Amino acid sequence: RELPLRDLAHPALERLANSTGEGAQLYIRSGDDRICVDSVQSKSELRTIVEVGATLPLTAGSAGKVFMAWATDQDRERLTAAADQLTDRTPIGEDLERQLNYLRRRGWAVSSGEREAGVGSVSAPVFGPGGSPVAVVSVSGPASRLGRISAKQYAPAVVAAAHEIEK
Repeated sequence: RELPLRDLAHPALERLANSTGEGAQLYIRSGDDRICVDSVQSKSELRTIVEVGATLPLTAGSAGKVFMAWATDQDRERLTAAADQLTDRTPIGEDLERQLNYLRRRGWAVSSGEREAGVGSVSAPVFGPGGSPVAVVSVSGPASRLGRISAKQYAPAVVAAAHEIEK
């Protein structure tokens, strides 16, 4: 593939945003953070906005959980130790490995109010040729529409968008 990942992913993000009515984002990992490299905004007046270039932590939010689920054990331990000092909205806890194992089996993650109060999201990995995530696709919006239970309805569309980008 000679085109940059962002160019390859943008049509899938547009379809995802249109089909869900929520904002769609593409993240890559950079050290202990994730960076939004593309974003398609929701047309709804009540929406979340993630700007291209936004740098967010790996230790909160559904996209961060996806990156953590496929991180090395050593990397995950270091991130967990650092996250112990963060707010109570972080997904890090005693049952982190159980959560991440479940996420890997299921293939997608959900969060509600973890990174930002009132914001929910659903994310899925975009796997590269080596079998590791090269990016994460997300939809995000108000937790009133993307709460932990209601977010499950978005998962099939998010996973499908991730698979589309992989091709």
